[in-house]
Amino acid sequence: MKRKSVIFLLVICIFLLGGCKDRGIPQGEGPFLYFQNTEGTNLMKEKYTFKKGSPLSQIREGLEKLKENPENEDYISVFTKDVSIQKEAFEEGIAKLYFSDKYNKLSKTQEVLLRSAIVQTLTQLDEVKGVEFVVGEKPLSDSKGVEIGVMKGEDFVQNIGSSIHSAEKANLTIFYGNEQGEKLVQKNISVRYNSNMSLEELVIQQLIKGPRSKNALKTIPQDTNLLSITTKENTCYINFNEGFLNNPLQINPEISIYSIVNSIIENHLAEKVQISVNGETNVSYQGVVDLSKPFSLNMEKVEGR
Repeated sequence: MKRKSVIFLLVICIFLLGGCKDRGIPQGEGPFLYFQNTEGTNLMKEKYTFKKGSPLSQIREGLEKLKENPENEDYISVFTKDVSIQKEAFEEGIAKLYFSDKYNKLSKTQEVLLRSAIVQTLTQLDEVKGVEFVVGEKPLSDSKGVEIGVMKGEDFVQNIGSSIHSAEKANLTIFYGNEQGEKLVQKNISVRYNSNMSLEELVIQQLIKGPRSKNALKTIPQDTNLLSITTKENTCYINFNEGFLNNPLQINPEISIYSIVNSIIENHLAEKVQISVNGETNVSYQGVVDLSKPFSLNMEKVEGR
Protein backbone atom coordinates (compact mmCIF):
# COMPACT_ATOMS: atom_id res chain seq x y z
CA MET A 1 0.00 0.00 0.00
CA LYS A 2 2.85 2.37 0.78
CA ARG A 3 4.33 1.97 -2.71
CA LYS A 4 1.01 2.60 -4.41
CA SER A 5 0.37 5.68 -2.28
CA VAL A 6 3.71 7.13 -3.38
CA ILE A 7 2.91 6.47 -7.04
CA PHE A 8 -0.51 8.04 -6.63
CA LEU A 9 0.98 11.20 -5.09
CA LEU A 10 3.55 11.49 -7.85
CA VAL A 11 0.94 11.21 -10.58
CA ILE A 12 -1.17 13.86 -8.83
CA CYS A 13 1.77 16.18 -9.67
CA ILE A 14 1.00 15.53 -13.32
CA PHE A 15 -2.61 16.59 -12.76
CA LEU A 16 -1.41 19.85 -11.20
CA LEU A 17 1.05 20.58 -13.98
CA GLY A 18 -1.63 19.92 -16.54
CA GLY A 19 -3.94 22.55 -15.05
CA CYS A 20 -5.99 19.88 -13.26
CA LYS A 21 -7.90 19.04 -16.42
CA ASP A 22 -9.74 15.73 -16.61
CA ARG A 23 -8.80 14.62 -20.08
CA GLY A 24 -10.80 11.42 -19.85
CA ILE A 25 -9.89 7.92 -20.95
CA PRO A 26 -10.06 7.24 -24.68
CA GLN A 27 -12.45 4.56 -25.81
CA GLY A 28 -11.62 1.51 -27.90
CA GLU A 29 -9.81 -1.76 -27.43
CA GLY A 30 -6.05 -2.04 -27.18
CA PRO A 31 -3.31 -2.85 -27.09
CA PHE A 32 -1.89 0.66 -27.18
CA LEU A 33 1.46 2.40 -27.13
CA TYR A 34 1.67 5.21 -24.58
CA PHE A 35 3.27 8.53 -25.47
CA GLN A 36 3.16 12.03 -23.97
CA ASN A 37 1.65 15.25 -25.22
CA THR A 38 4.06 17.95 -26.41
CA GLU A 39 3.66 19.86 -23.14
CA GLY A 40 4.90 16.87 -21.15
CA THR A 41 1.90 16.87 -18.82
CA ASN A 42 -0.23 13.90 -19.90
CA LEU A 43 -0.03 10.47 -21.46
CA MET A 44 -1.65 9.85 -24.83
CA LYS A 45 -2.12 6.53 -26.58
CA GLU A 46 -2.06 5.05 -30.07
CA LYS A 47 -3.45 1.68 -31.07
CA TYR A 48 -0.78 -0.87 -31.92
CA THR A 49 -0.65 -4.58 -32.75
CA PHE A 50 2.32 -6.50 -31.37
CA LYS A 51 3.99 -9.13 -33.52
CA LYS A 52 3.74 -12.74 -32.45
CA GLY A 53 6.76 -13.96 -30.53
CA SER A 54 8.22 -14.74 -27.14
CA PRO A 55 7.37 -12.45 -24.20
CA LEU A 56 10.92 -11.05 -24.22
CA SER A 57 10.81 -10.27 -27.94
CA GLN A 58 7.46 -8.49 -27.49
CA ILE A 59 8.83 -6.54 -24.53
CA ARG A 60 11.76 -5.37 -26.65
CA GLU A 61 9.41 -4.55 -29.52
CA GLY A 62 7.22 -2.41 -27.27
CA LEU A 63 10.20 -0.53 -25.83
CA GLU A 64 11.62 0.18 -29.28
CA LYS A 65 8.26 1.51 -30.46
CA LEU A 66 8.00 3.78 -27.41
CA LYS A 67 11.36 5.32 -28.35
CA GLU A 68 10.24 6.11 -31.91
CA ASN A 69 8.26 9.13 -33.08
CA PRO A 70 4.50 8.45 -32.79
CA GLU A 71 2.26 8.50 -35.86
CA ASN A 72 0.38 11.45 -34.40
CA GLU A 73 2.63 14.51 -34.75
CA ASP A 74 1.03 16.02 -31.64
CA TYR A 75 2.51 13.26 -29.46
CA ILE A 76 6.16 12.70 -28.52
CA SER A 77 8.13 9.83 -27.03
CA VAL A 78 8.41 9.59 -23.24
CA PHE A 79 12.07 8.68 -23.66
CA THR A 80 14.69 11.42 -23.51
CA LYS A 81 17.91 11.08 -25.52
CA ASP A 82 19.96 10.56 -22.34
CA VAL A 83 17.95 7.69 -20.87
CA SER A 84 18.72 4.22 -22.16
CA ILE A 85 17.77 0.68 -21.25
CA GLN A 86 20.90 -1.45 -21.04
CA LYS A 87 19.23 -4.84 -20.65
CA GLU A 88 15.81 -6.47 -20.57
CA ALA A 89 14.92 -9.70 -18.77
CA PHE A 90 11.74 -11.70 -18.30
CA GLU A 91 11.10 -14.28 -15.58
CA GLU A 92 7.93 -15.64 -13.93
CA GLY A 93 5.71 -13.01 -15.54
CA ILE A 94 7.88 -10.02 -14.57
CA ALA A 95 9.65 -7.79 -17.11
CA LYS A 96 12.83 -6.47 -15.52
CA LEU A 97 14.40 -3.42 -17.15
CA TYR A 98 17.92 -2.19 -16.41
CA PHE A 99 18.43 1.57 -16.94
CA SER A 100 21.59 3.66 -17.01
CA ASP A 101 22.37 5.98 -14.09
CA LYS A 102 21.14 8.96 -16.16
CA TYR A 103 17.61 7.83 -15.34
CA ASN A 104 18.08 9.60 -11.99
CA LYS A 105 18.47 12.95 -13.75
CA LEU A 106 14.88 12.94 -15.02
CA SER A 107 12.53 15.51 -13.52
CA LYS A 108 9.80 14.14 -11.25
CA THR A 109 7.12 14.64 -13.89
CA GLN A 110 9.15 13.15 -16.74
CA GLU A 111 10.12 10.16 -14.60
CA VAL A 112 6.52 9.35 -13.72
CA LEU A 113 5.38 9.77 -17.34
CA LEU A 114 8.15 7.46 -18.57
CA ARG A 115 7.49 4.86 -15.92
CA SER A 116 3.73 4.94 -16.41
CA ALA A 117 4.00 4.72 -20.21
CA ILE A 118 6.33 1.71 -20.07
CA VAL A 119 4.37 -0.17 -17.42
CA GLN A 120 0.97 0.43 -19.05
CA THR A 121 2.31 -0.55 -22.47
CA LEU A 122 4.04 -3.75 -21.41
CA THR A 123 1.41 -5.05 -18.99
CA GLN A 124 -1.04 -5.29 -21.90
CA LEU A 125 0.98 -8.29 -23.09
CA ASP A 126 -0.64 -11.55 -22.04
CA GLU A 127 2.43 -12.96 -20.34
CA VAL A 128 3.57 -9.78 -18.55
CA LYS A 129 2.07 -9.46 -15.07
CA GLY A 130 4.29 -6.65 -13.87
CA VAL A 131 7.37 -4.52 -14.57
CA GLU A 132 10.38 -3.83 -12.37
CA PHE A 133 12.99 -1.10 -12.89
CA VAL A 134 16.67 -1.30 -11.95
CA VAL A 135 18.72 1.91 -12.18
CA GLY A 136 22.48 1.41 -12.30
CA GLU A 137 22.84 -1.57 -10.04
CA LYS A 138 20.02 -0.77 -7.62
CA PRO A 139 16.25 -1.35 -7.72
CA LEU A 140 14.33 1.85 -8.39
CA SER A 141 13.43 3.65 -5.15
CA ASP A 142 11.17 6.57 -4.28
CA SER A 143 12.35 9.90 -2.81
CA LYS A 144 12.42 8.34 0.66
CA GLY A 145 14.61 5.44 -0.42
CA VAL A 146 11.81 2.85 -0.39
CA GLU A 147 12.09 0.31 -3.20
CA ILE A 148 9.18 0.63 -5.63
CA GLY A 149 9.34 -3.00 -6.71
CA VAL A 150 7.06 -4.63 -9.26
CA MET A 151 4.58 -2.23 -10.90
CA LYS A 152 1.28 -2.95 -12.60
CA GLY A 153 -0.83 -0.78 -14.88
CA GLU A 154 -3.45 -0.18 -12.20
CA ASP A 155 -0.79 1.35 -9.93
CA PHE A 156 -1.00 4.52 -12.01
CA VAL A 157 -3.83 7.03 -12.01
CA GLN A 158 -5.36 7.14 -15.47
CA ASN A 159 -4.72 10.55 -17.02
CA ILE A 160 -4.88 9.68 -20.66
CA GLY A 161 -5.79 12.01 -23.51
CA SER A 162 -7.97 11.33 -26.52
CA SER A 163 -7.08 8.68 -29.05
CA ILE A 164 -5.68 9.48 -32.46
CA HIS A 165 -9.12 9.06 -34.00
CA SER A 166 -10.76 11.74 -31.82
CA ALA A 167 -9.61 14.83 -33.67
CA GLU A 168 -10.88 18.15 -34.93
CA LYS A 169 -9.54 20.72 -37.36
CA ALA A 170 -8.74 24.33 -36.51
CA ASN A 171 -7.65 27.24 -38.67
CA LEU A 172 -5.26 29.38 -36.63
CA THR A 173 -3.40 32.66 -36.96
CA ILE A 174 0.07 32.23 -35.46
CA PHE A 175 2.80 34.87 -35.15
CA TYR A 176 6.43 33.74 -35.46
CA GLY A 177 9.62 35.78 -35.74
CA ASN A 178 10.80 37.14 -39.08
CA GLU A 179 14.15 36.05 -40.48
CA GLN A 180 15.96 38.82 -38.58
CA GLY A 181 14.18 38.09 -35.31
CA GLU A 182 13.16 41.74 -34.97
CA LYS A 183 9.53 41.59 -36.17
CA LEU A 184 6.60 39.20 -36.18
CA VAL A 185 5.32 37.43 -39.27
CA GLN A 186 1.74 36.21 -39.47
CA LYS A 187 1.07 32.66 -40.60
CA ASN A 188 -2.35 31.12 -41.19
CA ILE A 189 -2.21 27.39 -40.54
CA SER A 190 -4.62 24.47 -40.46
CA VAL A 191 -4.12 21.98 -37.62
CA ARG A 192 -5.74 18.71 -36.60
CA TYR A 193 -5.89 18.34 -32.83
CA ASN A 194 -7.41 16.28 -30.04
CA SER A 195 -10.90 17.50 -29.30
CA ASN A 196 -10.26 17.60 -25.54
CA MET A 197 -7.46 20.16 -25.98
CA SER A 198 -8.33 23.83 -25.58
CA LEU A 199 -7.60 26.17 -28.48
CA GLU A 200 -5.40 28.26 -26.17
CA GLU A 201 -3.28 25.19 -25.49
CA LEU A 202 -3.21 24.37 -29.19
CA VAL A 203 -1.89 27.85 -30.04
CA ILE A 204 0.96 27.54 -27.52
CA GLN A 205 1.74 24.05 -28.80
CA GLN A 206 2.17 25.41 -32.33
CA LEU A 207 4.50 28.15 -31.10
CA ILE A 208 6.66 25.62 -29.24
CA LYS A 209 6.80 23.39 -32.34
CA GLY A 210 7.86 26.33 -34.49
CA PRO A 211 6.96 27.42 -38.04
CA ARG A 212 6.59 25.12 -41.00
CA SER A 213 8.05 27.62 -43.48
CA LYS A 214 11.71 28.63 -43.81
CA ASN A 215 11.08 32.40 -43.83
CA ALA A 216 9.99 32.46 -40.19
CA LEU A 217 11.71 31.78 -36.88
CA LYS A 218 10.72 29.90 -33.76
CA THR A 219 10.04 32.23 -30.81
CA ILE A 220 9.76 29.83 -27.86
CA PRO A 221 12.61 27.48 -26.85
CA GLN A 222 12.09 23.73 -27.20
CA ASP A 223 12.69 23.15 -23.48
CA THR A 224 9.55 25.14 -22.62
CA ASN A 225 6.74 23.21 -20.94
CA LEU A 226 3.26 24.64 -20.64
CA LEU A 227 2.31 24.01 -17.01
CA SER A 228 -1.20 25.45 -17.21
CA ILE A 229 -3.37 27.73 -19.32
CA THR A 230 -6.77 29.17 -18.42
CA THR A 231 -8.92 32.07 -19.59
CA LYS A 232 -10.97 34.07 -17.09
CA GLU A 233 -12.77 37.37 -17.62
CA ASN A 234 -11.17 37.81 -21.07
CA THR A 235 -7.62 37.34 -19.76
CA CYS A 236 -5.60 34.28 -20.77
CA TYR A 237 -3.27 33.13 -17.97
CA ILE A 238 -0.28 31.17 -19.27
CA ASN A 239 2.14 29.46 -16.90
CA PHE A 240 5.44 28.13 -18.29
CA ASN A 241 8.25 26.22 -16.63
CA GLU A 242 11.74 27.71 -16.23
CA GLY A 243 12.72 26.40 -19.67
CA PHE A 244 10.88 29.40 -21.09
CA LEU A 245 13.55 31.69 -19.63
CA ASN A 246 16.49 29.73 -21.04
CA ASN A 247 16.07 31.09 -24.54
CA PRO A 248 18.99 30.37 -26.89
CA LEU A 249 17.05 31.68 -29.90
CA GLN A 250 18.24 34.72 -31.84
CA ILE A 251 14.97 36.56 -31.27
CA ASN A 252 14.25 39.99 -29.81
CA PRO A 253 12.73 39.25 -26.36
CA GLU A 254 9.72 41.48 -27.07
CA ILE A 255 9.07 39.54 -30.28
CA SER A 256 9.02 36.28 -28.31
CA ILE A 257 6.47 37.67 -25.87
CA TYR A 258 4.23 39.27 -28.48
CA SER A 259 4.27 36.14 -30.62
CA ILE A 260 2.37 34.54 -27.72
CA VAL A 261 0.17 37.54 -26.96
CA ASN A 262 -0.85 38.30 -30.54
CA SER A 263 -1.42 34.62 -31.37
CA ILE A 264 -3.84 34.21 -28.45
CA ILE A 265 -5.70 37.47 -29.02
CA GLU A 266 -5.92 37.33 -32.84
CA ASN A 267 -7.59 33.92 -32.54
CA HIS A 268 -10.29 35.62 -30.41
CA LEU A 269 -9.41 33.57 -27.34
CA ALA A 270 -8.87 36.52 -24.96
CA GLU A 271 -8.41 40.27 -24.86
CA LYS A 272 -5.29 40.23 -22.66
CA VAL A 273 -2.55 37.73 -21.84
CA GLN A 274 -0.78 37.27 -18.50
CA ILE A 275 2.43 35.21 -18.63
CA SER A 276 4.03 33.62 -15.57
CA VAL A 277 6.97 31.29 -14.95
CA ASN A 278 6.44 28.54 -12.37
CA GLY A 279 3.45 30.57 -11.15
CA GLU A 280 5.48 33.76 -10.67
CA THR A 281 4.77 37.00 -12.58
CA ASN A 282 7.49 39.03 -10.85
CA VAL A 283 9.84 38.06 -13.66
CA SER A 284 11.89 40.00 -16.20
CA TYR A 285 12.04 38.03 -19.43
CA GLN A 286 15.60 38.08 -20.77
CA GLY A 287 16.17 41.11 -18.53
CA VAL A 288 14.09 43.20 -20.94
CA VAL A 289 10.36 42.46 -20.71
CA ASP A 290 8.44 42.87 -17.43
CA LEU A 291 5.91 40.04 -17.07
CA SER A 292 4.17 41.46 -13.97
CA LYS A 293 1.19 42.87 -15.89
CA PRO A 294 -1.08 41.50 -18.64
CA PHE A 295 -0.23 42.26 -22.27
CA SER A 296 -2.57 43.59 -24.98
CA LEU A 297 -2.50 43.08 -28.72
CA ASN A 298 0.39 44.89 -30.44
CA MET A 299 0.19 44.75 -34.22
CA GLU A 300 2.97 47.32 -34.55
CA LYS A 301 5.37 44.44 -33.92
CA VAL A 302 4.17 42.71 -37.10
CA GLU A 303 6.25 43.02 -40.23
CA GLY A 304 4.66 45.32 -42.82
CA ARG A 305 2.32 47.05 -40.34
